[in-house]
Amino acid sequence: MVPSSRLVARIDFLGTGNAFSPPGRMHALALLDGSVLVDAPPTVLVQLRRAGVSPADLKHLLITHWHADHTFGFPFVLLERKYISDPGSESSLGVHLRPGGRELLAGLCATGFPNSLDDAVGAGSSGRTLSQVSWRGQIGVSRGFL
Repeated sequence: MVPSSRLVARIDFLGTGNAFSPPGRMHALALLDGSVLVDAPPTVLVQLRRAGVSPADLKHLLITHWHADHTFGFPFVLLERKYISDPGSESSLGVHLRPGGRELLAGLCATGFPNSLDDAVGAGSSGRTLSQVSWRGQIGVSRGFL
C-alpha cells in the first residue's frame, strides 16, 4: 500500500471492532501510508496478511494505550519479523509509546516468548540494543487515561 498522494495520508482501517472482535470487523487497527501501524491487537498478523502487508514493511508502530486488544499482538509482530519477514534485521521498527511502555511491552514479550525476543527488545543480558526495534521516546500523557 502506498500513500494516496504527497499531501494526503492514506489510512486503511484493517479492523474497526472492539475487544470482543465482532463478526466481520476484527480488532481496531489502522495503517497509515502502508508503513505506520496504529496499535497491535492480538489479530494483527491476520489483519496485515488480509491487507497484503508484510510486517517487515512497517516502519513505525504507535501504541495508543495499554489494553490487551491494543498490545497483545506486539510480541507476534516482533517474532514474525525476526524469523520470517526480516530475519536479517534489515529494517528498524520505531515504536512510539506512552511513559512506561518499553518495560510493559518488553515484559509482554518475555511472558509470551521467554528468551526468544530479548535481543529484539533490548532486554537480553548482553546489554546490546536491539537491531529490530527502535524505541522512539514517549508520546504525551493524557490525564485520567491508563
